[in-house]
This record gives sequence, structure tokens and C-alpha cells, in this order.
Amino acid sequence: MRILFIQDNGYNESLGIISISAVLKAGGHDCDILIASEENNLLEKIKEYKPDMVAFSLMTGVHEWGIEFARRLKEEMDVLTVFGGAHFTIFPETIEEDGVDVICAGEGEYPMLELADALEKGRDTTKIKNLWVKKGKKIYRNPVRDLIQDFDKLPMPDRDLYYKYKFIRDLPMKRFITGMGCPYNCTFCHNHLFKKIYEGKGKYVRKRSIESVIKEIKYVKDNTPLKIVHFSDDTFVIDRDWLYGFLERYRKEINVPFTCNVRIDLVNDEMVRKMRQAKCIGITFGVESGDENIRNTIMKKNLKDKTIIENSKIFKKYNIKILTSNIIGVPGETPESVYKTLEINRKIKVDFTRIHILLVWPKLEIAKIAQELGLLPKDFNIKNYRQQRREPLLMAKYRNEFRNLCVFFNLMAKYPRLDFIFKRLMRLPNNWLFNQVRKYDIYEEARFYKLFNFNGLRYYYHTFKTVNKI
Repeated sequence: MRILFIQDNGYNESLGIISISAVLKAGGHDCDILIASEENNLLEKIKEYKPDMVAFSLMTGVHEWGIEFARRLKEEMDVLTVFGGAHFTIFPETIEEDGVDVICAGEGEYPMLELADALEKGRDTTKIKNLWVKKGKKIYRNPVRDLIQDFDKLPMPDRDLYYKYKFIRDLPMKRFITGMGCPYNCTFCHNHLFKKIYEGKGKYVRKRSIESVIKEIKYVKDNTPLKIVHFSDDTFVIDRDWLYGFLERYRKEINVPFTCNVRIDLVNDEMVRKMRQAKCIGITFGVESGDENIRNTIMKKNLKDKTIIENSKIFKKYNIKILTSNIIGVPGETPESVYKTLEINRKIKVDFTRIHILLVWPKLEIAKIAQELGLLPKDFNIKNYRQQRREPLLMAKYRNEFRNLCVFFNLMAKYPRLDFIFKRLMRLPNNWLFNQVRKYDIYEEARFYKLFNFNGLRYYYHTFKTVNKI
């Protein structure tokens, strides 16, 4: 079988796709990928590959493009279309759309292998767990299987799949994942929905073996110009015993600077010291809101201001850069509460900030809260979902202020003495200048990951192209 992945979430390697591709190739199937934003004539490129199956990996917001493209594709060639990832796990009812043949809900490694094997051997495809399959007018809705508990049984992720794109292959920073699942129930995140889907299907928070992670990083280090590692786990420091063992191996065998995502209330001085000894140079964590009531009541982050401030000092002590994640436009928020978010970032002397307008989509708990407050229509559903990047979706009184605060937040966190200028600029309507200021975020990301070099700047050139399209 020839399986072609179509990705339209920008310019990063999908850690899910490279894992699924490795399983498929180990099963004797051929795989390739096309990044939609990088192809001038996507349809023709697909025809050239002559796939038996086209598998779409799309985020909420671009899912409609994928469905419409699949319709066009099926008019041009006889091919099976499969849609997978977090969006389609939460909205498997997308199977009802024309152009969609199969939905893969949840982990895709083994369901995709079973599907490819069944198609190749002419067997029934309607009873494969995790798959919703459409045959004519009939839809077969299968339950999810148990979660993968032993990741060592999977082959090494197929990173070579992406390396025909030189700007990805030669990027000095590569992302890795050491485990799956998050134990927390933030209302703005998909994890609380996934836990319900996988209830009774095995341990939700899982770690790979230290050996398998080290082996993968060594392979990438030997075959690409690896200069910095980023661990993309929701919470890299979730298992302290695992972490300490890993850091010791990493320091001895890899010895490449790394960044990671942490939850700030899980760290202590011993942990941060060990991270620094293993060459940790930067961490990211979610502040989300500087208003403690909104953060813990509406967002259910369960994180106190005092903890954020005190534990951030530990990273400063060991000269580890801090990048915070912040969200604007949460139900119940006002410009005053957003300024609290700004102030807590200033208090911890943040090095970099990442600022987002709240992305709220149906089924999330925070969407239900917004509906109860009259900030979303009662009939809000995935079919009438429309949200542009950095445009507030909630029908809040302060939508314009939120959008403009999002534009200038990074600069305001760094330069409080210029508040009088920023506050005047924020009264203006959206304009060309604001769109240019937004690109400052990309500059910040490049600095955090130390990518001011030829290959790093080439990578960010592709980022700029995508931002300009948006």
C-alpha cells in the first residue's frame, strides 16, 4: 500500500505522523508526506505519488479546508481518504461529510496498520477499533482500543519522512517526545476530553523508556546538524524518578543544550540544578492568566501566583531562560485582569512570552462556561465554528482591546517604561503596523531556541510566509 500524509499545520514535524509512518513502513507499506503550505500544486503532487490512501493531519480551524480538498481529490482519482489527529478524535462525526471515508480517533499507529493490511489483502475494514468507516451510506462506528502502554514495541519514529524538506532537515533544533498524556484538567485543553474518550482503556499518562528516547536522539544527532533539543511533552518533569535517570544519561551520552515544557509547581531546586547540569537552557510553562481567580476557577489551572513567582526564581538562579504561555480573552476577563497577566510576567522577569487569544471550540469545558455566560451562541457547534488567528471568538465587551493587547503583549512585558506609548497604540483600529508587530513573536521564538543562523533563519522564512498568508 502507498500512503500519503497531507499536513496543513505549518512547518513542524508531526510527532504523531512520524510514529505512524514508522509502524506502516515496518509493516511493509510505502509512506510519503506533503506539507500543503509548501506545495504550489498540491493536487498534481498527489497524483504523481499515486497513493492508495491519503491521510490528512489537520488542526481545528483548517479542518474545513481539508474536507473540501478531499472532495476535489476524490473527483480526480480513486483514493481512500483518512482523517486523524486531535480534532477528529474529538469530532469523529466528521465522517458524515462528503469526501471523508475514514476517521481515525485516538492513537493511530495500530489502527492505520490494520487498515493498510486489510486494504492490501482485500479484507473487511469496518471492524477496526479506533476507526469510523463509511461504506456507501452506512457508517461503522468502532470503539477506541486500549492506549499503548509499552512504546518500546514501536519502531523508531520515521523522521526521514520529512527530510526532503531541507528547511526542516537542516534546522538545528529538533523536537522529541518522551511520554504521552497529561494528568491535569485545564478547561481550555483537549486532555479532559481525551480522558473521557479513553476512560477504562489503560493508564493515560505514560513515559517511554529512557533507552528508546536516548536512541532516537542519537540517531538524529548522527544524521542532522542537531544543536538544540526541545522536549515537546505537555509536562516533561511529570515523573521525577524517570527524569533524574534520563538527565544523567542525557548529560553523558547526548550533551546537547535543550529546552522543555514544565509545570511550574512541580519543580524544586534539586530538579532545576540537575536540569542545568544536563544543559537545560530554557523552559516554557503556562501562566495562562495573571488573575488567580480566572486561572483557577474558569481555567482550572490550580496554580497560585506565589508558586509562579517563587519557583521562577529557581530557574533564574541557574540561568535558565523562561518562556511563558499566556491566554487573553477568557470568559470573565477584563482589560484590568489582562494587565494582571502582564504584571506577573514582569514580576518573574520573564525572558520571552508566548501570547494567544483563547481558542475555544465546541465540547471544551471552557466553551460551555462561555455559553452559560452568554459569550457564545447556544447553537455553537463545529459546523458554525469560525475563528481567525488572534481574533477573539467570544462575544465579549472588550474584543478590540483583547486583540490589540495580544499584538503588543510581548513588547509590554519587556519594556514597562513605554506603557504610555503602548496604551495609545492600543486604541487604534487594527492596521498594517499591527500585523508587522505580530512578527515580533517569531523573532522571540528564534531567540529562545537560539536559531539565529542560516538554517534557523531559513526555517523562519517559511514561518513568515505562513503568517503572511494568515
